[in-house]
Amino acid sequence: MISDSVPWREELWRLADRLEKKSKQQRWTERSSFLVERDMMTSAYAIRRLNEAHKISDDLAKTRVPVIRHKLIGSVPDIWNRHEIWEHYDLEHGVRDHITIPHLCNQLIHSFVWFLSATEDADLFDGAFVASENERHKHLYFLPVESLIDLCRKVAAEDIGSIQYQRGTDGVMRIVSVKVMEDDGEKSDSGMLMLSAEARASYREP
Repeated sequence: MISDSVPWREELWRLADRLEKKSKQQRWTERSSFLVERDMMTSAYAIRRLNEAHKISDDLAKTRVPVIRHKLIGSVPDIWNRHEIWEHYDLEHGVRDHITIPHLCNQLIHSFVWFLSATEDADLFDGAFVASENERHKHLYFLPVESLIDLCRKVAAEDIGSIQYQRGTDGVMRIVSVKVMEDDGEKSDSGMLMLSAEARASYREP
């Protein structure tokens, strides 16, 4: 159970910043791939733990993350050929989709297929192809790095204002509602809730 979510949120800010820098990095090494994989995995774990601990508002927890889904058209990849994603999935005809936060986090944390992607023109890191051990039997997801960066910053930015508890008929106390802190009498958009006014100003789009 997470008692203090602030250090986790602060780490998500740092993870988002590092991933953003990696998306602009021109010189790529084997260690660069490791650092990206580490930060994507860590961000997924942090977000999942915060969500399971009810440290994310109900509104944000219902957010669906944009991805591109590629259908399985060949054999199911195994440990020997899972890096040959073009042999197993229809990479030419991806379908735009939106998946839940728990589903996304599970794809990253339990990834069986993992393949970093780069833009065709500038050869810059732009995301990852990923599928969990269960999901590989159906399709492969392409997760744009911008989607993960945006999610990290939204989760990091939230300031939870109220948590409602309710004891069920079984006698167990449960959390039934999590809402963000109201700002100047009005609830802010869940995607732009910040830990501070300064952070809010730096992240808000013009």
